[in-house]
Amino acid sequence: MRNLLLSKIRNLGNYNHNCSVVKSGKGQIVPKRQATCQSTATDYLPCKFCFAMYVRTDLWRHLKRCKLQVKEDGPKNRRLQTSCSLMLPMDASISSGFKKVLEQMAYDTVTQVVKSDTLILLLGERMFAENGENVRQWSDIRNKMRELARLLVAAREIDRDIVFLKDLISPAKFNTVLEAVKKMTGFDDVTHQFSVPSTALKMRYSLVTVTSILQGQALHQQDNDLQTRAEQFQKLIELEWLKNVSSNATKTLEQKKWNKPQTLPLSKDIMRLQAHLNKQEELHKNNLIHHPTKTAWGELAQVTLTQLILFNRRCAGEVSRMEVKTYLQRNKGSMQDEIPDSLSQVERVTRVEIRGNRGRKVPVLFPNNVKTSVELLIKNREAVGISPSNPYIFARLNYGSCENIRGTDTMRRYAKECGARHPENISSTKLRKHVATVSQNLNLETLQTAKVSRLLALQSGLGEFKGKSRGDIIPNISSEEEDSDTDAEDVLPVQKATSSRKGNPAHGGFEDRAATSRKSRGEVKKSPSSQSRKSRRQWSKMERELAEHYFKGSLKEMKTPGKEECQRFLKEHPTLRDNGRDWKAVKYFVHNKITAIKRKLCQQY
Repeated sequence: MRNLLLSKIRNLGNYNHNCSVVKSGKGQIVPKRQATCQSTATDYLPCKFCFAMYVRTDLWRHLKRCKLQVKEDGPKNRRLQTSCSLMLPMDASISSGFKKVLEQMAYDTVTQVVKSDTLILLLGERMFAENGENVRQWSDIRNKMRELARLLVAAREIDRDIVFLKDLISPAKFNTVLEAVKKMTGFDDVTHQFSVPSTALKMRYSLVTVTSILQGQALHQQDNDLQTRAEQFQKLIELEWLKNVSSNATKTLEQKKWNKPQTLPLSKDIMRLQAHLNKQEELHKNNLIHHPTKTAWGELAQVTLTQLILFNRRCAGEVSRMEVKTYLQRNKGSMQDEIPDSLSQVERVTRVEIRGNRGRKVPVLFPNNVKTSVELLIKNREAVGISPSNPYIFARLNYGSCENIRGTDTMRRYAKECGARHPENISSTKLRKHVATVSQNLNLETLQTAKVSRLLALQSGLGEFKGKSRGDIIPNISSEEEDSDTDAEDVLPVQKATSSRKGNPAHGGFEDRAATSRKSRGEVKKSPSSQSRKSRRQWSKMERELAEHYFKGSLKEMKTPGKEECQRFLKEHPTLRDNGRDWKAVKYFVHNKITAIKRKLCQQY
């Protein structure tokens, strides 16, 4: 131990000498061992336990046999070179919280530029002060600093007089900044397109931010020259950036969207994915109950996360970052008393409100089977070795990580495993677009969209529907816009106002919709004849066959017949008239048949 402590003292003296050399940029460092090949001072890093300088690529090997190594509490940091590089002197003093952000940055030439530039570090410190409490924002802070570092590297290749980012914030260097931005984003002078147009657009905001930081420094230091230079540079960005960068970058983004085909997942693929997830859920749930292991916990976590995304059609990132505290402290009495009473046991789900993108409140619904899986995951967290500092329900298992499982990865995995025809089309974004497209394909009109969610169109309260399922509830909408779940049911007109437009009722005019709206507000009085036509009677098999054969042309063209054509049908088949069928009943029978055909086509799509 005496020899180890003496060695540490010698290393500490060399470390202080090496720090002064690195800070001044003059002199020669003293490493523990000389490199066998040509190297520079930036290739060496100190060990954070014994303070000896080693080639950074061999640092991991030394750490295995370092006798002065002390076991650290908390999750193990896998970024060894980055954490050791923080022992080297930096121009700006950083907070302990921001230091954790830098420790997770990959150590390369770009990171070296970040840590050697005061202005870039001040930008990171400012962003950490605004959003540092959200760990998810740490990656955004690192990316923003690395973008500016790559801009500085590109500017150094153009102009050798530039050393720091502060040197670029000058009106005389504005053209150099434009050239550096175009170089790092792959601008083509012939086609005037960017390879990475999004970075070119974001760079403007970053430069405006660091210019504001520089103006604040100039005010504190009472440096009028620096303040004038920063203000003029910001003025040039406002005048010249749109013409030289933003316009072409926006055009490139729009053209990429034009050429990109819009593909949506098939309904059969979604059904196949759901069935596969249910099987995997039962399998891994039983494994976790009887044999709680990391593998069983991780598999059930991935399945449950995918089920939540698929059920709620939410952004994968929002669901993935759901915290245990948010789930356990959910508001269990947020629903009104009459709402749970109107739902069956199957329809009653758990509602949890989480923090979504841009800080907005996002509701997530948990079906009973998913709720059971989530509670099982929370119960077995400690047994399988989840880090206590990890706040997420769907936590990562590796190396005591404090990160969450990515929903996009799990969705991609199970889409391939389930045997879908086009697994690449199954994603959280395309699932939300799929819902909107299906609704359009069903040709829903005005209030007819209420049939999709059923309960949203109820106006007279929920008490009278107690004990009924959503399939048994019929919203109070016009019969012209009402579809039927079966094509064998005769839907008679209820409270129908006289329409001045002839032809297809599915595309009624303004008068039809106005009459329907007045009826929903109770402004139209019910006539005795309409009261007597409320009852419904199913069509017999013979009646259906006669109508389908007679109107096969209308069914093929998806066109509802008019009054005269329906009257001709009844004239040729007087038995239907004797059974109480009128031309309106025939018309709505054919209309509902067409709706059923459209629904089947939509399911195939």
